[in-house]
Amino acid sequence: MDILLLKFRQLPLLWPVTAWVVGLALSRSDLFSPFGSLLFMSVGSVVLLYLKKKTVLLLLVTGGLWGTADLMLDARAVAVDESWLNKNVLISSTIERVERYDRYSRLLVSHISRSDGEFSGGKALLYSYGKQQHLLQPGQSIEATVSWRLPRNYLNPGSFDYQAWCFDQGIALIGSIKGNVQVLGDKNGWLDQMRSSVRAAIAETDSRAAGVLHAILLGDRSQVDVEVNRSFSATGAAHLLAISGMHVGMVASCVFALFWWCLTRREAWIVHYPVRKLAMAGGFLAAVAYAVIAGLPLPAQRALFMLAAGVLAWLLASRMQPINTLLAALALILLIDASAVVSLSLWLSFVATAAILFWTGFAGRKERDESAGRRLLGAVRILLWVSLIATLATLPLIVSTFGRIPVYSLPANLLLVPLYGLLVLPLALSGELSALLGLQAMASTLMALSSWAVELGIVALQWLVALPFGELWAVAPPFWLGLFYVSGLAVSCWLLFKGIYLWAGAAMIIVLMFYLTAVLSENHIQKPTWIVWDVGQGASSALLLPEDEVLVVDAPGRRGSQFNGGTTVATGLRSLGFSHVNKLVLSHAQSDHLGGAMSLMQAMNRVDEIWLPDVPSAYVKRLGQSDSRLCSGG
Repeated sequence: MDILLLKFRQLPLLWPVTAWVVGLALSRSDLFSPFGSLLFMSVGSVVLLYLKKKTVLLLLVTGGLWGTADLMLDARAVAVDESWLNKNVLISSTIERVERYDRYSRLLVSHISRSDGEFSGGKALLYSYGKQQHLLQPGQSIEATVSWRLPRNYLNPGSFDYQAWCFDQGIALIGSIKGNVQVLGDKNGWLDQMRSSVRAAIAETDSRAAGVLHAILLGDRSQVDVEVNRSFSATGAAHLLAISGMHVGMVASCVFALFWWCLTRREAWIVHYPVRKLAMAGGFLAAVAYAVIAGLPLPAQRALFMLAAGVLAWLLASRMQPINTLLAALALILLIDASAVVSLSLWLSFVATAAILFWTGFAGRKERDESAGRRLLGAVRILLWVSLIATLATLPLIVSTFGRIPVYSLPANLLLVPLYGLLVLPLALSGELSALLGLQAMASTLMALSSWAVELGIVALQWLVALPFGELWAVAPPFWLGLFYVSGLAVSCWLLFKGIYLWAGAAMIIVLMFYLTAVLSENHIQKPTWIVWDVGQGASSALLLPEDEVLVVDAPGRRGSQFNGGTTVATGLRSLGFSHVNKLVLSHAQSDHLGGAMSLMQAMNRVDEIWLPDVPSAYVKRLGQSDSRLCSGG
């Protein structure tokens, strides 16, 4: 207990930052109703007053007020007059980002003005169909006739809160372009030109690997193949596709090592120059350049804050625990962007990093006392522990958000993290630099080598997915189950700090087994229930019968789409407590009835039977694969 108390005394920022975060979460998140948030704030204030924690109380209240003010400003920015809706409107706007898909492009536009001079304070998502979509580029000013609507949620249990996501992104309107688009001007700045050069170099690589290179170099995940994305998600390696803390850290580390090697070639340089500081500054500037070229996505911005805090702490020779630096960076991020308190990427990065820091703080001295052994085996052992700790710490977030249990997360990360850190990212960054310098031949060669390494990783992931339980889905866990898991993890850590290693491991195993059993256990159907799913264009329904019989009729969707009626129905069923379908009935072979059938099958643990009408157009080839479970029925 004394060791644990000492550890907490070395974390002076823990309770102040926690109070600040809680205050923001109460005002900016949907965890509680406004009345519930006010009640929680009142009770917390009384308790803190009783405990004489005035500073913590002040930060709790300040966080709530700051979050409320930020919420009101965002609401004002995305407010839309009714005159924009339910009709075609001629507008002009500036393209900020373009995401290209098979049949359409999605544009993020800003500075939106109507022909009558009326402005929209927020941004908008524009969907462009047809041949002209491939000509639109970021930086262009365009004029088009658009049919507008407000963001809306599907009315299904467990559906993604699209309205809240748009609100947090500052997106006020969703529109479809009618007719042709007129390009008024091209403000193709130096950054857009740099990104175009990188795109040109990537375009010469394998198409499947090219999507991954677009994701890790330009922050554009729209080019990632659906099956590739599925493999990354199922194995818990999806973080490798997002430009976040790991990528920023890899870039900084590689450039730091390069600067260190160059600056230590001469003894005079070591004596006269602050080699470590210069190398650290070079690594940080390289990480900034990498994030800027990638378009400065929000996860990259937050990772830069974390990296800057770490560099600053070292330069100031801070004797505080590393977790204090992490807490300070978290507080700074939420001060600048209060809406980040509901960002999944932020919390995944923070929780994983915090868990690893706590573990290294405990295990570091022990590792130094042990014999060094072989460096390679030592590195593998550290990577194994880091992957295990990060997986255990973030498991409730992953299961509750993505509905997956990453069974093979450890081997996937053991294979891919070194692959990306030692081959994919260094080669891709070298190719990116060559493209920016105009060395197209060298850029193409380096991108091809990086593409080969990416393809190697994809093959490994697909092999893992093909193993038993390679893609395991969970039912939506209740809130209390997550609290139970976190409490069990805390108890295990407490036992570990007490030196009771056997009981610490046993407690963790018991909590983990209970949690996994709970999220894999399905509900029982007490009475017949008929559900009509809200799937947009198309039709789908489900019949739940006693003896836990689940029958689904139709699953619409576009071929190759990542999110469609099939994934919508699967998400809804899992939120109701079911991860299987006994019978999938497909009424006829049109995309608005069976286009999402494969997505539904892949998003459930099992589909026992598929019933098709006995007509040639509805045979197995329509589903895209052969399956011995398929039946034909009238």
